[in-house]
Amino acid sequence: MPKSRINKGDFSRVLLTETTPYEVPVIFNNEGFYEHIKTEDLHTTDLLTSIRGNNWKIPLPYKIKKDTLGARSLSLPHPTSQLDYIDFYKNYDVLITSLCSRSKISLRAPVKIAGFFYDIETAQKDVDINPEAKEINDGSDSLNIPHASSYFAYNKYNFLYKFYESYEYHRIEKKFNFLMRFDISKCFDSIYTHSIAWAVKNKSFAKDNHNGVSFENKFDEIIRNSNHGETNGIIVGPETSRIFSEIILQRIDIDTISSLKQDGLDLGRDYTVKRYVDDYFVFSKKEETCKKIFKKFKENLESYKLHINESKTHIYTTPFMTSLTIAKSETRSFINNFIDQHIIKSEEEKYTVICKGSPSKKANRLIQEFKQILFSNTTDYSGVAGIALSRICKKVNKVKSIASAGDTDRESIFNLIYILLELCFFILSMTPRVRVTYLVIQISAICLDLSKNLSYDHENNIKKKILDESILFLDLMIYDEKDDCKVESLNIITLLSTLGHEYLLAPQKLKSLYDKISSTHNFCYFETVTFLHYIKNNPQYKVLKEEILVKIEATIMRDRRVIESNTIHLLLDCMSCPYILDKFKKELLSVVLEQYDIPNKNKINDFLKSISKIWFTNWDSKIDLQRAIDKKGLKFTY
Repeated sequence: MPKSRINKGDFSRVLLTETTPYEVPVIFNNEGFYEHIKTEDLHTTDLLTSIRGNNWKIPLPYKIKKDTLGARSLSLPHPTSQLDYIDFYKNYDVLITSLCSRSKISLRAPVKIAGFFYDIETAQKDVDINPEAKEINDGSDSLNIPHASSYFAYNKYNFLYKFYESYEYHRIEKKFNFLMRFDISKCFDSIYTHSIAWAVKNKSFAKDNHNGVSFENKFDEIIRNSNHGETNGIIVGPETSRIFSEIILQRIDIDTISSLKQDGLDLGRDYTVKRYVDDYFVFSKKEETCKKIFKKFKENLESYKLHINESKTHIYTTPFMTSLTIAKSETRSFINNFIDQHIIKSEEEKYTVICKGSPSKKANRLIQEFKQILFSNTTDYSGVAGIALSRICKKVNKVKSIASAGDTDRESIFNLIYILLELCFFILSMTPRVRVTYLVIQISAICLDLSKNLSYDHENNIKKKILDESILFLDLMIYDEKDDCKVESLNIITLLSTLGHEYLLAPQKLKSLYDKISSTHNFCYFETVTFLHYIKNNPQYKVLKEEILVKIEATIMRDRRVIESNTIHLLLDCMSCPYILDKFKKELLSVVLEQYDIPNKNKINDFLKSISKIWFTNWDSKIDLQRAIDKKGLKFTY
């Protein structure tokens, strides 16, 4: 993939890569926020500076699907909390890489400042950028803004499965025949923020110098201020939180290895340990040695108020092959073989698609065979969904190229696309996670683009298929246990917004979805902007839009100083929303400006003009979902 050198002096780029979670609605990003900061408009600066003056901010908590058993809690930090990292990275980025390079066992840690960004636009036609597998060390998150997908370059394994498939892993397996795997229970929720000082210096020194000006005290302060002053637990989602935890865990790594050496156990000779974020892998020739190492890590973690999840602690013997590993391999081959058998290469080196018969029957048979892979390996859909959908995405891109080249068998192309969409939405219904919605959206967007090369009936049947499957998915999700801000459902609603006017949901259907998705106790920013983006200025949704605007006003009136992330994101995106009247915008803005001593705050028209450009939500009525997902594909996930 083509690469270009980035401007390392642009420290504001941390807003693009470090400060927000990966799992957010597909229409959300920080690019507009970054542009506002770079522009340094006086009114915008005065507003954000005044709000920032109140140290403690309240992040926006929300939940995403983790697996079939429950949800994972993430948080979107307040924008002014995110600003704190610009100067922090500017002053301490080299020290961060130094503190994260001390442990020999960490598989994922920042090792240097990233120097390149990918040119997605040039490579988009040939490369499948998928949210579960792409490099994060030198990538771009924008077509227009040169920056890496992460501020730092990371060591060799940006995803855990790459370690499993590495030569290093196979070398370890040759040397050691026992593996003990364990992880930290609720790692980020359990971290005591002051322990960053213990990790950088030592516990006694830190306690005696807790008020000094230092890297560790500043990092502690920023982390606490972004989480309403809490010292127990850090917000989950941003890359900054991973770095905070990595510094602490690397200190524990060093102390544990040193202690084991005193007990006569040498790293590399008697055992080896690998840690990926908060997952540990202990390899040794004896089970007894694994248990000794486990005990030592347990003791040292507890000294930092961290605890091992013993219910997930397991010992394996060679070969270190799990049923999930086998299922992933079989899934990859299964998807490749099914699609490849329908793509025929002629003697003239041209490709054509041959897929005859009933697509519904073929899809049903395909799903049955896919289920057999999981059943025979006693694994679930969550473990293989990413690989299956990534393979489909890459192959669908190939089918798109064939269709664009003029393959005349439109019926076969339609049949194959129909079958693959059926499988994609089946997988989504089985494991409705945010990353899965990204991939399904990406595949759907490619199929919609591809359908333009088919007949009118084929194009409309593909749109109807996506509509029907999406509604079925949404109906299933709304009967699930109530979770705040269902990002998974919001993403699918955004997909529906791209189908065209003739495929808009009936007003009562959209209202029903809104009522089910909308939190009863906390008016959530994500759901608000997603539904406004869908509604736009369409008069048939006038009643629902008015209801949403009333809730927006009530939310800002309740938090007039906008110290909550939910409120300020709502306020700023309302200012840039083309579907809201200026009169309403001025009323909201005036409420907030009155709370602060801001120069020229009575010049409401000037303020509105300054902050009316895009902030976080892409309000474009013709949003390019494929591009949006491609950009996300370069970023690290939880």
